[in-house]
Parts: sequence; C-alpha cells; structure tokens
Amino acid sequence: MGILTSKPLQLLQCTNATDSCAYISLNIPGLAVGTFSGCTSDVGTTFQSIFSKRLDVIYQFNKFFNNSTHSFDMNIFCNEVTKYYQIYTDTTLTGNMTYFATCYPQGQTAKTPLANYTPPAASAQVASCLDNSGLNTLCTEGACGIFEFELLTPQTNYVLTTYEYMIFIFGIISWTVIGILVWMFSFLEVRKIDKEIIKQTLDYELFLDMEGNEMDFNAYNLSSKKGWLCSIYTIFTVSIVGSIIIFTTIAINKAIRTKEEILSPKSKKLNRQLSIYLLVNILCSLTLNIIPMIIILMAGLLGVKTHGYAQIFFFTFEYQPILNVIICFIFIKPCRNGLLQMFGKESTQIFADTGSTNLWVADKTCGTPKNEAPACIGKTKFDHKKSTTFRRKKGKFQIKYGAGSVQGYLGEDTVSFVGKKRSRLRLRKLTFGLATQVSKGTQGPFDGILGLGFRPLAVEHITPPFIAAVHRKLLKKPLFTVHYRNMPHSRGEIGGKYTYGGINKDNCGPVIGYQKLSSVSYWQFRMTEISVGSKQFTHGWPAVADTGSSLILAPPLIANAFAKEVGGIYNSRVGAYILKCGTKVPPLLIKTIGLNLRISPKHMITKFGGNICLYNFQPYESFGYGPAFVVGDPLYTSYCVIHDVGKKRLGFALFENVNCGEDEGYEMETYRVESIRERLFREGKLNVLNSESNGTEVRHEMDSSGSTEIIDGKPYKKKVVFQHVNDYYDVLYVSNITIGTPPQLFRVIPDTGSANLWVVDKTCGTPKNKNAACHGKNKFDSKRSTTYKRKKGKFHIRYGIGYAKGFYGEDTVSFVGKKKSRLRLKKLTFAQATQISKDDANAPYDGILGLGFRPIAEENVTPPFIAAVHRKLLKKPVFTVHYRNLDNSNGATGGKFTYGAVNKDHCGPVIGYEKLSSVSYWQFKTTEMSIGKSKFTHGWSAIADTGTSLMLGPPLVTNAFAKEIGAVYVPQYGLYVIKCGTKVPPMYIKTKKLMLKLNGRHTITKFAGNICIFNMQPYESFGYGPTFILGDPLYTSHCIIHDVGQKRIGFARPKK
Repeated sequence: MGILTSKPLQLLQCTNATDSCAYISLNIPGLAVGTFSGCTSDVGTTFQSIFSKRLDVIYQFNKFFNNSTHSFDMNIFCNEVTKYYQIYTDTTLTGNMTYFATCYPQGQTAKTPLANYTPPAASAQVASCLDNSGLNTLCTEGACGIFEFELLTPQTNYVLTTYEYMIFIFGIISWTVIGILVWMFSFLEVRKIDKEIIKQTLDYELFLDMEGNEMDFNAYNLSSKKGWLCSIYTIFTVSIVGSIIIFTTIAINKAIRTKEEILSPKSKKLNRQLSIYLLVNILCSLTLNIIPMIIILMAGLLGVKTHGYAQIFFFTFEYQPILNVIICFIFIKPCRNGLLQMFGKESTQIFADTGSTNLWVADKTCGTPKNEAPACIGKTKFDHKKSTTFRRKKGKFQIKYGAGSVQGYLGEDTVSFVGKKRSRLRLRKLTFGLATQVSKGTQGPFDGILGLGFRPLAVEHITPPFIAAVHRKLLKKPLFTVHYRNMPHSRGEIGGKYTYGGINKDNCGPVIGYQKLSSVSYWQFRMTEISVGSKQFTHGWPAVADTGSSLILAPPLIANAFAKEVGGIYNSRVGAYILKCGTKVPPLLIKTIGLNLRISPKHMITKFGGNICLYNFQPYESFGYGPAFVVGDPLYTSYCVIHDVGKKRLGFALFENVNCGEDEGYEMETYRVESIRERLFREGKLNVLNSESNGTEVRHEMDSSGSTEIIDGKPYKKKVVFQHVNDYYDVLYVSNITIGTPPQLFRVIPDTGSANLWVVDKTCGTPKNKNAACHGKNKFDSKRSTTYKRKKGKFHIRYGIGYAKGFYGEDTVSFVGKKKSRLRLKKLTFAQATQISKDDANAPYDGILGLGFRPIAEENVTPPFIAAVHRKLLKKPVFTVHYRNLDNSNGATGGKFTYGAVNKDHCGPVIGYEKLSSVSYWQFKTTEMSIGKSKFTHGWSAIADTGTSLMLGPPLVTNAFAKEIGAVYVPQYGLYVIKCGTKVPPMYIKTKKLMLKLNGRHTITKFAGNICIFNMQPYESFGYGPTFILGDPLYTSHCIIHDVGQKRIGFARPKK
C-alpha cells in the first residue's frame, strides 16, 4: 500500500522548539504527510482547521499510549526511547484523535505535555507541562505548542513532491525488476525423465493448452539455493503488502470511532469506502497472490513448479502495490484528491493593500474571448479545476479602485501567505474573488490584490484574510507590521517585508508611539497638524495609511500650498506636481495626538525621467465621503507601521539597521515593481484624466416640527417613533431632538451619510471659541442638565463643505415626536461642537444626527439609532424615510422619519430589498444607470444619503446624462443648469433585484427665474468611498426602509 518510513529518534531530541520528536511519511498519493511547524496556545484550533475537511494521516503512537489519560504520552516517548522504532499511523476525519504538542513554559526547560482533541466540537488545549521540579505547570501566555505536520494543499509546497513521487514509483519498478531477475535466476532446466514424473504426479491435463496441445515447461527446486532465494523474496513481498493493508485498515477503523464506538455520518461514509477497499484488496490478493502462492508452495514441496503458473503469479504479484493505489483511487476520494493535488499547485504574486479589504486574483478565464481583458495578459491565473479543495460561492464581486476596477465571481479555497524558508500562514475555506475582467488601471506586474483593511468596507461582507486569521487565532498577536525600503526605479528587488502576527524586529527599532484609529474601516487616524516649510495647517483631518497609494493625496488647497512652497508646478497631463531634480525641499511634518512624524525630502521626491522629479502630493477632494488625506508610500518608506487589529490602533517605529532578534510572526517579503504612472511616463504615454469638481456639494440639512406617535409600548419599551421633517427650499430638512434633564430642544439634520450625533455647545461663539457661525443657534448647556457627564476625547468631523469640532459628553437623548411621546436613550455619548464652519452660519439647524453605522463614526462612538437597536427599544431594528417634494416651500412639513417600523401611512407595499454591499454607509450595488439613450452597465457602489440634496457620480456619467437632457455645466456654481419646462426622460437605477425609476420632477429642481438645476454633480471618489451618492432625488421618489437587523435597504413607492 505504500512505503512506511520513520526518522531516527535520539534520547535528547526533544529539548527545544526546533527539534522534530517524530517524523513519519506514508508515501501514498492523497495520504502523504511530512512536517508542519507552528506555535499556538490553542492546539485544538489549529487541529480543527487542519482536519475539519479532508482525510489525512495523523500520528498514533500505540507504543507509548497512556491508558489513564487516553492519549499519547510524549514524556515517556522522549525520555525512554533508546533505539529506533517503527511508528504506525492512523487516518481520521472525525472522532477522538490524539496528538502531541511540546510545551515550552516561560523560564522552564522543555518538557512534554499531553494534548487531546475531539473534533469537530471540542477545542484542545495543551494540558500540562512538567517543570524541572517535576511539578505540573500550566502553559502561560508566551508558551508554545510545537507540532509537526504538513498537508497536501493546492497552494503550498508539498512534502510529497513530484520528485518524491517519482522516487516512490521508481522504487516499485526497481523491486519488480529485482523480482524478475530472481525468478529468472531460479528456474531450472527440467530433464525429460523428470518432466514425465511431474506430469504423472500432477496430472497430464494440467500441462495441456486450450487447444489440447502439450506444453513444455521449466521448474525450480525449493530445496536449492536458487529456490530458497525466490521463496524468500516472494514471502517477504507478500508479508509487507499484507501487513500494510491489515494494519492501516485496523488503524483507520479505530481512529474514526469515538470513545463510545459511535461513527459520525462522515465517518460512516468513509468507513464504507474503506470496507469496500479492503474487500477488493482481499479478493485481489486471494485471487492473484495467495491462491497461486499456495499452489506454488505445494508444487515446490514436490520439487516442481509449472512455468505457466510462475508467469501468472509473477505478473500479478509484482504489480500488487500499483494495483493497490489504483483500487484506492477508485474507491476512496482522498486518494483521488492526493493525485489531483500533486499537479494542482498555484502560486501568485499579489499586491498587499491596506486601503482595501478584499482578496482577489486573476481567474483562468480572464483575457479569453469570453472575457476580453488585455490587462490580464502576463498575469498568473488561478485554475480552480486543478484544486480539489475549491468551492464556488454564490454572488458576484466588483471593486473600484482609484485607477481601475475588477469584477468576477467568488470562490472558497485554501490560501497561504508565503514567507521565507518554511514560514507560511495557511487559511482554509477562505472566500476570495476570482477576477474575470480587469481594467487597464489595474494592469501591472501583480496577479491580484490582498486587502488588509477591515470588514465594514468589504464587498459582499466577506471577511478579509488577515481578520480571518485573527478570528481563527492562528497568530501570536493580532497585528501585522509593514516595512518598506525606499527604492526608486528598482524593479524585482526585495522592497520590504510584511510580518503577520508580530513586530518585525529585524528591520524595525523601538516603537515611538501608537495612534488610536478614528474609524475602524480603513486604517484611519486623526491628524492635528500638517506642515511643509512655512506652510502650516492646524485644522484636524482624518487620514488613511494606505500601502496601495504611491503618493500622498490631500485637499487641493493644501496640496497646492505645499507644492508652491517647494516650487512644484501642477502638470495636468501627469496629474501630479513636478519640479526640477536636485531642488532642496523641506521635510513634511505630520502631528497627531501624542506623535510627531517627520517625512524627509528623499521620501517626498521621486525621480521620473531625465531631470524631472515628482513631488509626492496629489490634489484630492473627498467631499466628506471618505478620508481627507490618503498617506501612502512616503509614510511607509519613512517608518515601520504596525497595524494593530486587536487594539484598533496604528503604531510607528523608526527603521533599525541592526538585527534585533527573531521576528514574532509570519514573514512575507515584498518586491518593488514599477508603478503604472512610472511605466506610462517612461513610455511617453501618460495622460491622466484629472476630473476635479470645481463646484461645492450642497450638503443636506434638515428641520422638524417635532411630533411623535407611539404605536406599540410605553417609554423605555419597544416602540415605533415617527418624526416629521420640515422642507426648506428642497435643500434643507431637519428634525427635533432633546438632550439633558430637564430636556433642551435642538433642530438636527437626520443624516444617513454620517454616524455621529453633535449639537452646538454653549461655549461656541464665546471669546474663548470665537465663531460667528454659532450665532442664532440653540446651544447645549451641560450645567443645566443633572444627568450630564463629560467624556474623554476630542471630536472633529468633516463634511463636504463644512466641519465641526469640540469634545464628547454623555446624557439622555430623546427623539421628539407628536403627542409628547419620545424615544429616550439614556447615557448616550454625543459630541458638543465648540467650533463649526462658516458654511453652517445662518442655517436653521443646531447639529447633525448621524444614522449610519459605527465603522464610519468618529472615535468609534455608537450611533444613536444603533444604540437603540442594541438596547432593544424598538419594535423592529429598522427606520423608514419618507420625503415630500415641495418646491420653494419654507418650513412646510417635508416628510417623516419612522423609527422601529415601516411607514404604512405614507408608503405603499415594499417593492423589494437590496443587500448592503458594505456595512458602513447605507451602501448597495447598482448594475445599470440610464437616462434616455445614455446607458452605463458598469456596476458601481452607491449610498443612499439624506444629507445630500443632489446625486453625485463620476464625471463620465454625469456629463453624459447632462448632455442627454440638454443641461450645461456652470463651473461657478459647480452644477448643471437647464431651462425650466424642458421635458427630460426618467432616470433608471437598476440593481440585482430592482429597477428604480426617478421621474423628471425628482431630477430637476427650480433654481431662479427660468433656470433649473439638473440634480447631478460630478464627483470622483478615487476608490476611497462610494462611486455614487444618491440624495434627495432618490428619497423624494421612494420611501426607503433602512433595515439594520438584516443589513439591507428597501424601497417602496410613496402613497399619493
């Protein structure tokens, strides 16, 4: 059945973590094992990931079985072995399984514990360790379970390589050739007189062929030396083959049974396969081996053996090992898996990106006539047919980056992070994308992108690879470190290192400090100041640390000021600032709370060609839907950046030239490749379309007459709350809330495009916080509230055309409705604004009520509605928005927010729901958009936002739609204008399940006189936020149900 080998074992071999106490290899396709090294405090978790899916060979050391603990005793094994042992194996899929793990407690000499595992429910812990005094010591944090095992998977280097498999086949053939020589050597020429005696003894008919003719024959003499040689060879081969079949079958049946001798459904199926396999093996052996062997031995005792029988026996017996493999291949699935996996290795080069969240690789079909995509040329493509562990998943995926997009389908398979030597991190059953179409913008010397962001930004809510590794407890620490080398114009060289599960001590010095994430979506932190030379900006902004960006993206005001400071000139053809190489530039200084980061000039200047250099800034406007700054390579080439998932923070360390010691985690080297911009510049083909909107976004604001109707329950119990909203010239909607005890009334904007609640504080506009925009607003006075409590931390949020900053407090917040009923939230954290932007001056509101999800909330504060859901204060975890379209109305009732139910008074039957594509904004996936003959079938991410009066989209789309209806873009307003009364076709928004129709009265708004506005505005997200923002036109044409519980968004037609 195969070749069973063991590694020599010495007495003192189990004294440190690098030793292999035992090694075994059963070289049968699909059942081969070798070594797998790993360290974890929870051995069972790793075992479960290894053994939960397929049949593999494990260790069962019966020689050292401890009857009291029902497990293998490594202590006895390592201390008492004084000679070589042949170690037997069992195979298992489910049931009770025993394994060894060597425990290394802190400060203790390595001893051996016991480890038990009962899949699939239980998770085994290292049971105990013996210290020098012989006392049991539990493994503490920092201790390791060292275990050795390696599997045959489609994306790793196999212990049973093709080379080893060929040696295995060569061994069988060699043994067969030896048998041929032995048998040929053993045959004797039989004298004529002896032949006659043999015929008389065995019967003449035995020596007749099918036609009745007499056959000639030779024979061998069992008592001769040649005869004994042949017999010994035969008996030895039969014994080995028979022993392997019998012992392996017994071990398999024993291993798959639980202590109660009960088989799981999977085990029963496997047991049937094994029984059939054993039966066929026995019948094959009886027919082709054992019966001929008995006849031969009987004939040998008489001193003869027929030549015909010898030929039959020789042919069938010598090829028994090959027959064994064929039988296994036919009857047992894991055997087929092993053979198929032998030729199914896939290795890809991916781009590690902290600015995105999904893992995708190019699919085999990318670039074929069916999926034409020139960008796929030259990429390594994944062929799922070569992988026996691949499983196709439901759904399609589409991701848009700053420079391009990809789309395809989803799959599930084993994914490994390949590191140096044998270092790799394996993730089984991981969902990832297979790209069938790749745009030119993502064309480059990589085969896919490995997103290292957080799940809220993931397409289809897929768990990102690193987050999955953290959840499965495969890492020593829930963090990874990025170390980049500054290597201008180098290609193919090692450009740095990713260290998963620890800090890179080889290349990084002591950590200089950590910064708490301001939003757990991107790796986003808060900057308090940024400066270059004499240019300084102290306005705080959210910034994202992004390995996927080669530049620093900043608001145009700041980018232009810094470029002017260093003498850089913006080149629209390049889409960046250029300057003469050799120009001395001051460093970039970034301040956060508690940290001062310095980016030296060598990291801010990149040579492109000749005497032309690039200043590593690029103008970028987020419009409040994403980070204000995107800090890329200049930051990562200046510092080692520690991404701490567990504590939700970013750490920074200076580079270290001296080896500090062994890294704590898995390492994955990065290679410096030429960027798309560099390549196009070098080839003279760079022509970047820099679509920059000159207009300002009209941020949606809301007011209310404030009435609540309780449908079910009493205050503090589950209820449905209605809030009316007032319409101010169709660009302003507000509602009422109260804060404090006794309550203080405020007008706030219910905003689904943000997630924080803030109101103006009493100190806003005082001499201490001079701010004219605060005049005329209701201000919260914490001294008047008996339930108020000040919270730690500062608040700073930025919108499309404004901002607010201040501090945090905690108090009772009520959503005010009619009949004096209200939804109360006690001890709710909210922000008190001491400064607001000039754009908010004279606006009839006192704050903003964010209705988005927590991942986009500043300082990870729980949004009010999410808090109400968590506290189970509502009948259903939903809220409905109904807007009325009231042109030129001021203060009229503009609609209603219904918290806890669907608004059946104003909304008709729900026409359908769409699953959220990201649980951050109210974001869903569109498949088509059209107006008249202008149609775009490229899928985009879109968010439903009550805080936006228009619809924002890519300039390519908005310009085409405006041209279709005859609208003209006016830069001074940043809007498309059209003559009032112009008939415009409806706009259609298609999703996977729905077709939404927006009539002309929803897409056209009267501006002044005979001038109307086409309610679309050009907007470019650069991949850091949604592609479309759908505001009032969507909300005035549909009732929209925001379902927090099922993470979906629903649409209904409003009643007339």
